[in-house]
This record gives sequence, structure tokens and C-alpha cells, in this order.
Amino acid sequence: MIRISDDRIRLVLTGVAGAGKTVLALTYFALGLRPDESNYRIVDIYPPAFALKFAKWLDDLNEGTPPPATIGYEEITIVAEYRGVPITTTFRSMSGELIAILGKDHSEEYLKYLSRTNKQLREIIEYIMYRSDMLILAYDPTAFRFNPHGKNFEEQFIQTKESIQQSRVLANLLLALYFRRSKKRLFGRVEKIDTPVCVAITKTDLFPNIRTEPLEWLRTVDGLLLGILKNRYKKWKIAPIAAYEKARKIGDKGYVPENGIKPYGVLEILDYIVGIFHKK
Repeated sequence: MIRISDDRIRLVLTGVAGAGKTVLALTYFALGLRPDESNYRIVDIYPPAFALKFAKWLDDLNEGTPPPATIGYEEITIVAEYRGVPITTTFRSMSGELIAILGKDHSEEYLKYLSRTNKQLREIIEYIMYRSDMLILAYDPTAFRFNPHGKNFEEQFIQTKESIQQSRVLANLLLALYFRRSKKRLFGRVEKIDTPVCVAITKTDLFPNIRTEPLEWLRTVDGLLLGILKNRYKKWKIAPIAAYEKARKIGDKGYVPENGIKPYGVLEILDYIVGIFHKK
């Protein structure tokens, strides 16, 4: 295991646009307002202006207004302690251009070409390699078309252009990281790498059945991504999460909680991470 820091766990959380990164950052901020209850204490936020933005967005949520879909910053970092363990989480966006390029194709030749020629891909891979101890991928189930009458996951979650793009983007990101760290062939039978990865399935308040079988759900809807995790990474986890206990949709603007921010599975991810790096 390559550790960036002996005393602080550094996390990078990323995903396609609309996957819930902003709301997840807001959720951690809300948990930090109740440290005695959550055991999560915020030390600092970068850029500093986001402390005020988060406070305003929480007030807006209580009044029925979702946070903005785009925030105008490439990354937000929350420096915190969870159960006394220092944890820094960076919520990093991918540009629309990079998402389009990574979502265009999935082949060894294409990814090798991008790794050589695309500056944005090289930058985010180097960021993950040298400035983090663990990668968290936000996975959006609303990218699929949902059929409420389906009898199983395959019938309920119908592939769309957006879900296919999401799958390719995250799969290519994992393979690019693997290729850079291992220096081995992408699609051969090779050694797994140590970088821990968590796929956080967001917005599961809208799809509670995902919570009961998250691994089976991902196997059904995205065998490509699950196969890369199983064959290329030693430590990985599938975690269903949600910022809200129950949400309602506000037109085409997004979702707001009916009972305030009451996260599901968010602290459990931190417990898992602390367990990896601070085994007793």
C-alpha cells in the first residue's frame, strides 16, 4: 500500500456530472455541524468561500430549493477528523470535454492513445496517484431509465445514453489508473494493484431496493465496471448511499429532502476507510 501521509487519510471523490458530488460535499458539511452526534468534525474547507456557500445551500434546501448543479470550481476540499482520525476529502469535477472523451469508446488501443495524448486525463490520474490514498467514484442510478413495473434489476433499470457514458467514463478512469500504476497490459491477466476504490451508489433514497443488494445491482447494470474492480484492484467496496432519507423532485431543478439532510451510508464509508488504514 502506497500511503501519501502517515497521519492523514486523503480521499478523492469524482464522477460524471450530475452524479451527486455537490450534494455529497454538502452532506459532509451538514454532518460537521453536528460533531457530537456524527463524530465528524470539520477543521477547514477550501476554497474558504464554500463554508458560506454550504451554509446558504442548507438554508435553501430547507426552503425547497436544490443546490446548483454546477458550482464553478474544479475541486472542493474538506479537512476533517472522523472519530479522531484526520481525513481530507477532495470532491473533484471532471470537465464536460473529458467526460465526452472517456465516454466515447472502451478499448485498449483507445485508452492507450488517450493516456499518451490527453492532458486532462493525465492530470486527474496523477492527482489520484500522488495526492490521495483512496479513490471514491460517485455512481448515479438516475442515469438509467427506471421501470417501476420491472420484476428484477434488469427489467427495472434500462440502459440509456447517459448510463452507457457513465459506465465507460468510470471504467476507463479505473483502467487508466491501473495502467499507470502497474505499467502492465490493460486487458491481460496481471497483478492487481493496491489502490483502494469505493463505488458509492448515490441517490438510493429513490431506489431503496438497491440498498439490499448493491453488489448484485452493479453486476446487473454494469458488469464492465465490476469486472475491472474484481480483476484489477485488491481492495474495493460497493456502497449504497444517500444524502436524504426521502426526497421529492422540484420540476427539472433536482431533488430536495422532505425531512432535511439525513444521510444513509455516508458515515459507513468513513468507517470502512478508517478500518483499512487504521487497523488495530
